[in-house]
Amino acid sequence: FAFSTSWNFRNSPVGSVLMEEILDLGFTKVELSYRISEEALATIEPMVAKGKIEVVSVHNVFPAVDDERFDTDSRLLGWDDEEIRRRAVALTIRSAEYAARLGASAIVVHPGIIPEETGQRASYDDRLKALWREGRCDSAEYRSLFAEFVAFRRDRAQEERERVLRSLTEIAEVLGRRKLPVRIGLENRPICSQMP
Repeated sequence: FAFSTSWNFRNSPVGSVLMEEILDLGFTKVELSYRISEEALATIEPMVAKGKIEVVSVHNVFPAVDDERFDTDSRLLGWDDEEIRRRAVALTIRSAEYAARLGASAIVVHPGIIPEETGQRASYDDRLKALWREGRCDSAEYRSLFAEFVAFRRDRAQEERERVLRSLTEIAEVLGRRKLPVRIGLENRPICSQMP
């Protein structure tokens, strides 16, 4: 088992403080989240070098990047703007390089999201979940909205999926050429328009 810094990243900007909190819980293996900055990492790396902490995975984009286009809920590897997509690929490769440097065997990736229309009153996810919470998952309104969402996703997913697969292929080819011993893990996502 490993403990993720997504639990305590807000507690301190000092990485070693975060690691000590996790050690105090009895964990020595960690996943470093995408919220860990390079400054925080500078105080974590000595702990890794001494064997006090073992990094098993890092969460893409790692270390943190202050650009919402590469956030965990962004289109990340599926951007239709080629320049942004290539930047996302480069950042993911950078995450893998950091993972290898830290001895981690995997990077966790949220590959993308199928964008909804701007100006839509609320996302499909928000509306479907609201109906579910109200106990109306068997209602005609829920079934109609769900069918509308499935059609929306089917109509838009193919191009997004192709860009994500192209990005993942490019990343895998670079990792293979550089012989980086890091696997890419695609995280299941809780928002219905996200992939996978």
